[in-house]
Amino acid sequence: MEQLLLESGDFQEGNTFFTRRKSLKRSNWNIFLALAKKQIKIRFRSSTSIVEVFFSFFMFLILIPLKRLSTTPFAGTQNPQVFPQVDMPQDLAAFFTILNNTRIVAAPKSLPVVSMMNYIYSNYLRFTSVKIEFTNNAKEIKSMLTEFEANSLGIHWVNSEQNDYLTHPKIDTYTQCITNCPNYTVLRIIRSYIALELMKTDPQNKTLSYLGLMNSSMQQFAECDHYIYHMENHVIMIFISVVVLFSIMPDVDIILIEKDTKTAALCFLMGCSEWLYYLVSFLVSFLCSFPQLLLMSLLYCYIDIMTNVQFSVYFGLCICYCTSYLTFTLFFLTLFKSASSGRILTVIMATLMIAFSFFHEAYLLTIKDPDYPLKHILSIIPQSAYLLVIGSLCRNFVGDYIPIKWNSLSTPLPYKVSTAFFWLIFDTFFYLVLFIISNSILPRKYGKPRFNLRKIFSKRFHFSRKPEFTDLELKDLEGKNLATIPHEKNLYHQDSYFDKIQNEDKFINNFENNSTQNNEMDNVMKDNDRNDLNENNFIIRVNELTKYFDSIQALKNLHFSINHKDLVVVTGPNGAGKSTLINTLSGIIENTTGTIQFHLRNSQTTSAKPSTDFSILQPYIGVVFQENVFINQLSTKENLMLFGTFRGLTKNDIDEFINFFADSLQMKASLDVLAKKLSGGQKRKLCIMIALISNPPIVLMDEPTSGVDIQARQHIWKTISSLPETTSIITSHALEEAETVATKIMIVDEGTIPFTGTATELRSRFKCGYIMRFQSGSKSAQTALSIAQKYMAKAHINQEHRDSILMPVCQEVSMFLTELDTVNHELNIGEYSLNVEHLEDVIFQKESQLFVE
Repeated sequence: MEQLLLESGDFQEGNTFFTRRKSLKRSNWNIFLALAKKQIKIRFRSSTSIVEVFFSFFMFLILIPLKRLSTTPFAGTQNPQVFPQVDMPQDLAAFFTILNNTRIVAAPKSLPVVSMMNYIYSNYLRFTSVKIEFTNNAKEIKSMLTEFEANSLGIHWVNSEQNDYLTHPKIDTYTQCITNCPNYTVLRIIRSYIALELMKTDPQNKTLSYLGLMNSSMQQFAECDHYIYHMENHVIMIFISVVVLFSIMPDVDIILIEKDTKTAALCFLMGCSEWLYYLVSFLVSFLCSFPQLLLMSLLYCYIDIMTNVQFSVYFGLCICYCTSYLTFTLFFLTLFKSASSGRILTVIMATLMIAFSFFHEAYLLTIKDPDYPLKHILSIIPQSAYLLVIGSLCRNFVGDYIPIKWNSLSTPLPYKVSTAFFWLIFDTFFYLVLFIISNSILPRKYGKPRFNLRKIFSKRFHFSRKPEFTDLELKDLEGKNLATIPHEKNLYHQDSYFDKIQNEDKFINNFENNSTQNNEMDNVMKDNDRNDLNENNFIIRVNELTKYFDSIQALKNLHFSINHKDLVVVTGPNGAGKSTLINTLSGIIENTTGTIQFHLRNSQTTSAKPSTDFSILQPYIGVVFQENVFINQLSTKENLMLFGTFRGLTKNDIDEFINFFADSLQMKASLDVLAKKLSGGQKRKLCIMIALISNPPIVLMDEPTSGVDIQARQHIWKTISSLPETTSIITSHALEEAETVATKIMIVDEGTIPFTGTATELRSRFKCGYIMRFQSGSKSAQTALSIAQKYMAKAHINQEHRDSILMPVCQEVSMFLTELDTVNHELNIGEYSLNVEHLEDVIFQKESQLFVE
């Protein structure tokens, strides 16, 4: 049998840390600095975060060389060549002779149109096989031209039937060009025909006669050297927008993981305020994005991409987008309860950016009206507003190249820069308000929101809701009654397991000597519970506590109280509700019905539900969860410094605490090791150290010795039993160890508590005694049983191991052992061993019987 021995001197000498309770004086500035250090260390100790930061730089740096590679230089011409147009245009003849099925269509079939087409045909097309066709309108011209895949010409004289058809001619030409396209030639011929017709109406006008005789030529405009850009604007928009996405991804991952692993809830429970937690996340994300945004603005405004935009203007746009995107992300994080589902948010953001870039470039930016309603509607999403202004600036850069400065923010681009500033600033505050509201009212995986929607709309919330602690009571909680506790020598001395059993013999014998033993035991237990409820010595009182997980009832109408300085060990089978009870008491999960009262010395609070408002009870509760909850990327010492700062301890106090526990829990060599690299036992020790920092008056531990070796379990139990003025509630399956330190044992079975009492009462309840095993087998056991029954009528053969006998704890055991040693050689009984029967074995064998009772 594993035996745990606690010596009286283990925690008496030099234990100055636990002979006084620290006065908690939190500094928001110290907590702010501690959170910032934590956030930055996690960022740069994670390979994934480093890769994400690398990509945030890579995406905007690679854009400049990509744009350069996709740009073609074009040499300009100061004196373009002049191309004369001959009277018999060869390009027009070739246009109608190279391919078959060529056609020429004119509309409408009016006299001026017919006359003009005859002129064209007789002078320029008489050597071709093309025939002139007439139709009624432009629509039919287009239909006839595209009927064949061949060169075709269409002429529509719009006002041919009006009086001013010659003085103000309106003529449209349509061409389908498979080879060359003779547009200039056609227009020159039409102009010559109109000039000749005008001469007929005014023969004396010599100027008109010159038009028909003049030679035509063609010359391009002079151009300077320039570039032709082949990169699409939506590619630039995507590359620029994802910079912020990649730069804040590490902080999004940190928040999601800490929410999913109870780490964030533990931070709040230890004293970190939520607004500081999220403020630091916001600021660290912003500051870590600042270098990328600054460098990107410098490169783009002074080297390439947007050199016509003033640096401060573009940098201001980037800053506004970063802040609006951060508040937008924080708001959406409140909608996700787990890290796995929350990572979908990154995919959603990336998809939105790609979709908006294509949609804006293909549709919205082609609309010249900057006040087009859909542009403003989509600007409620920060990514959309930012992509719109980036797309407009890119179009301006390759088009009009209008300088954009602070005094020209309203330049009529497809999406004004001033509009972008307005919407990005609006989005920042809009999503900040949404984040505050949703974080205050939406349900959480761990912990309770600050406001319950059902309570908000109830009369009780508005007119009769009482604060959980009054100002006077808070002074009592933080005053001298809890700040200083006098040292009492031998106050926490614990006897060994065998000594404890022998000291309890008289109590058990009182029930062995009369026939009403069980009834009296039940009455004593009920009296004790009644006294606990009536006295003001309780520190925790639970009444009608119930917890449902969907349709499963985990806790069923629980009633119990815990007295000041009690060390309660909670045991029971797996799935019985032990962890749910600890989590509910700590406030990490919300119960369904019932009340929990906390009575801390001169103060008392009663609430309809357990106080999951961590700001009230956080200085007074230390918790060890079933899982290992700490910051994996921080070392052991860094974790303790962080949570000690949350508690409000000074650096000297934290160092004192670390030195004390590093020695008592043998963690000295592991102080500088990252928490994720610790062994299983060391991780449990670290969780215990975090829970005990600042010596809280209430400690809740869920299987603190799970997965820990024998030596480490001894150190843990010694540490727990040494806590002065501390009330501890601990779940454990190791009853033989817990029994030596527990003042009360509580059994949980199927969400109920069928037994609460001392270890002595529990042993008497289940008739737990001694077990004697014989090496010679069952025959020796039968022989010894006949002797044992002379002294103890209730001695019997162990049904599971018939080579052993079970005996109650009583004074007659010593007389039986004396006679057994006397007749051993004569009866050839042989060697035997005597041990105390394992309490947990007896309990779990009679589990069903206990539940029925």
